[in-house]
Amino acid sequence: DADLMIRTSDGVEFRVFKSLLGMASPVFRDMFLLSDNHPAPLTTSVNNQVEVAETGEVLGSLLTYVYPLPRALGLPLSKMLSILEAALKYEVESAIATLLSYLCSTKLIGEDPLGVFLFSVKFDVPNLRRNA
Repeated sequence: DADLMIRTSDGVEFRVFKSLLGMASPVFRDMFLLSDNHPAPLTTSVNNQVEVAETGEVLGSLLTYVYPLPRALGLPLSKMLSILEAALKYEVESAIATLLSYLCSTKLIGEDPLGVFLFSVKFDVPNLRRNA
């Protein structure tokens, strides 16, 4: 029933709905608008596929903020930061807000305060920087 397949860097395929992704992410919305007007190279119009740089684990976790699925909290800090990085890249605001709130309210930052600080500088996340 889905109208798009997203293939991750490690070959995992997710069948999704463009309309839901477009509502959750202005980046995906713009990607779909571009692909509708210019089918190559963002998607393969024959197969309605998009390839992304994220792993299946990261994209699958990010999609839990788009679809009503159980969310991945309580993961190791490195995985949480990978999901947050993808959320920032695709501008999935629900994921960004939830992940930042979780990271700032737990002791996860204490596992690697310098790493969190560097992440916050790289991706310009001031409230995470203050907590690191």
